[in-house]
Amino acid sequence: MKIAIFLVLALVGAVWSTDSYTMAGVCVGDADCDDGAACSTDVCDVHTHTCRHYYKSCDDCNRCTIDSCDAGSGACVNTPRQCASDNPCLVGSCNPHTGGCEFHAKNCDDGNKCTIDSCDHTSGACVHQLLECHDGNKCTIDTCNPDTGCCEHSEKMCHDPGVCFNAYCDCITGDCVTEGVNCDDGNACTTDSCDETDGCVHEPVTCPARDCKIGYCDPASQQCVYRDIDCDDGNACTIDYCELGVCKHRRKTCTPSGPCVTSMCNPDTGVCEETPKDCDDGLFCTIDSCDGYGNCVHSPRDCSDGNGCTIDRCNESEDMCVNYPKACSDGDECTSDACDPVSGECVFTEIPDCRDCTTGCTLTQGYWKNHNIYGKNAALTIAWPVGTHMDDPSEHTQLCGMRWIDVLGMTVSNRDSSADAWYILAHQWIAASLNKAHGACVPSDVRTALRSGESLLEDNCGGGISPSSNVGMAMTDAAGVLDDYNNGRLGPGHCD
Repeated sequence: MKIAIFLVLALVGAVWSTDSYTMAGVCVGDADCDDGAACSTDVCDVHTHTCRHYYKSCDDCNRCTIDSCDAGSGACVNTPRQCASDNPCLVGSCNPHTGGCEFHAKNCDDGNKCTIDSCDHTSGACVHQLLECHDGNKCTIDTCNPDTGCCEHSEKMCHDPGVCFNAYCDCITGDCVTEGVNCDDGNACTTDSCDETDGCVHEPVTCPARDCKIGYCDPASQQCVYRDIDCDDGNACTIDYCELGVCKHRRKTCTPSGPCVTSMCNPDTGVCEETPKDCDDGLFCTIDSCDGYGNCVHSPRDCSDGNGCTIDRCNESEDMCVNYPKACSDGDECTSDACDPVSGECVFTEIPDCRDCTTGCTLTQGYWKNHNIYGKNAALTIAWPVGTHMDDPSEHTQLCGMRWIDVLGMTVSNRDSSADAWYILAHQWIAASLNKAHGACVPSDVRTALRSGESLLEDNCGGGISPSSNVGMAMTDAAGVLDDYNNGRLGPGHCD
């Protein structure tokens, strides 16, 4: 029923506008208003229940297109506006703002600055004509730089023919020309040539050899000139000469003036110089000489010192003369043994009062202990006879690092020397030595005791010798002889 009413309204009439039209009739919904046209939008007005049909808008806002709707499909079609020109070198385009056509020259720029770009007005094709860079010089290679459009002219390079030829470009023809190198050095005394490796070579002209002559080319005369070969070897002791083209050097002969000299030529001066014949046997204890007949003589070295009392020897290992004192001893205590330096003979002189000892007198060790420069009173202050003056009295004479006066006990307290053989001997030995210095004659057995006692004391410094020991018994034996001497039982007797 609704469809029938609609059709009736449609047939009765409709109201049209440019972008839409209204069809009379009654509608309920948009489906009741379909007009069957693909390029319209059908709408039912709910207030008036009338159909309205809106044309589909295909405007793309570009004035350079012709906009339409395809009636079959309802699709928008936007066809570009064509701007054609009768001139093929003009390119037309539509101005999107005005919708009008505008024309400009066709762009034929190929980006190469070395071409002149243009358009052919007949065909509309681009033409690119190369820039002419020829400089009129056939020996240059003419090119255009595509980056700058500037012409460049580089020298034409000819193939290197080697060191013996020069290659260059002929400026008339533009061809490469090769010519040989001129090796003439202007010297008539050289043979000039070119070597493929070394280039120009100048070999000196060789002059023919002549006996003992040397030839060379004279550049001025261009002739070979000859001079004598220099055979000087720089040695003044040779006679230099040339024989058959060979230098020879005959040595100068030096004749010695005698059999004990040698003669040699000095190469700096050419003078014969003589030197004594070398007879050195390398030994210190021989005197080497030549005997006048050319024979070497090796005589013993004289080590005499002019003293008859020495035994003179040559010491080869030390390279020196040694003079030992001559020993003169007859083993007799009562003789004074000596050597005569003039005759070299031993002389034995009798010691007075030695065999019959009667001169002087002796004093005990107690006397010397109490009578010295340290005496308790004027009567006891008597200097010992060994000292030379008061600054060096005999009381200060040393035995094993101790003063004689201390050994005797003058300044030593609480010393028990009775059980020490060293002190027993020392007391008697010091007293006997003072008696001898005081002028008392000394019998031979006392002399022996003095010598042996001194050795025993100095070999056992410090004391502590038991009288029963071997050394102690030797000490007490010597002390007993010296005690007899000091007490007057031996020798000249005790002083009254």
